[in-house]
Amino acid sequence: MSRDFGISRIDAVKISYLFMFLILFTLNSLTPLIADDYAYAFSWATSEKIGSILEVFPSQYAHWLLWGGRSVAHAFAQVFIFLPKAYFNLLNSFIYCLFLFLCTKHILGQDRSHELPILWGLNLYFWFFLSAYGQVFLWLTGSCNYLWTTTMILLFLLPYNLSVKGASENHPSFHSFFMLIFGI
Repeated sequence: MSRDFGISRIDAVKISYLFMFLILFTLNSLTPLIADDYAYAFSWATSEKIGSILEVFPSQYAHWLLWGGRSVAHAFAQVFIFLPKAYFNLLNSFIYCLFLFLCTKHILGQDRSHELPILWGLNLYFWFFLSAYGQVFLWLTGSCNYLWTTTMILLFLLPYNLSVKGASENHPSFHSFFMLIFGI
């Protein structure tokens, strides 16, 4: 284990994730509810303001019938719009870090020797070259639609990717069963 400035590579990665979490938490906290956030505060079934988390289910059923099929993403959005925004700010910052972690795992597999430069490279790439950074990573409804669902897809594909790279233990029946269940 090499040490630079008295910090191990693993500690540097942990500090980097913490730094990225805090930055995104700050940005999320400064981002108000906007656009579709207000529309999703109301039930698609009754047109009344969502009054409990249980009202999200009939709302999303009506949404699915009337508008579109992104029910998982929009259910998350409706739940978080109902709750105090601080919950979303915390969880969205965690999901962003998980997204970066999964991107890094897909790129490197089990090899962690280049994790730190890849992590920072991805973070800077998304910041500078993603044309709608705020809409994807900060906006409540946008994050639920794009960041959260992409993170779910990356998590779903990780066992397959690691298996293809030969970086995971072979449990094909275990992976196949869960990929079938979660893929439906």
